[in-house]
Formats: sequence, C-alpha cells, structure tokens
Amino acid sequence: MAIWEWALEAYALPGVPDACLRLQDEFGQNTSLLLWAVYAEVKDPTILAQAAAAARAWDATALKPLREVR
Repeated sequence: MAIWEWALEAYALPGVPDACLRLQDEFGQNTSLLLWAVYAEVKDPTILAQAAAAARAWDATALKPLREVR
C-alpha cells in the first residue's frame, strides 16, 4: 500500500486525528512526519533509523553551528 492510502486509513482510525493534532499543538510536531514515521517503521524499521541518523547529522553539522552564532 502506498503511503497516501495508508495515511488516509491511519488518520481515519479513532483517536488518531486528536492525537496528531495534540502533538502538533502542544509539542510543535508535524502530523505528516508523524504519519510518515509510523508508515516507515511498519514498512521497514531501517528506513526510520536511517532517517533519524540523517536528521541527527544535519542537526550537528548545519543547525547546531547556526544556533551557536546566535
């Protein structure tokens, strides 16, 4: 199943919209990324691990130095 169809089905489950919106409103999370993360983890756990590693590397090499300049 493609991610779009999966996300529509997942978001239609009881409690999912409320949980996603709460995470978005209270913690600044991105609903699309949350759904993608669950999809990726179910599809192939290594995908999420690789994405997390890439995000940490980006944070360390690009974002952290910019924050230090502030």
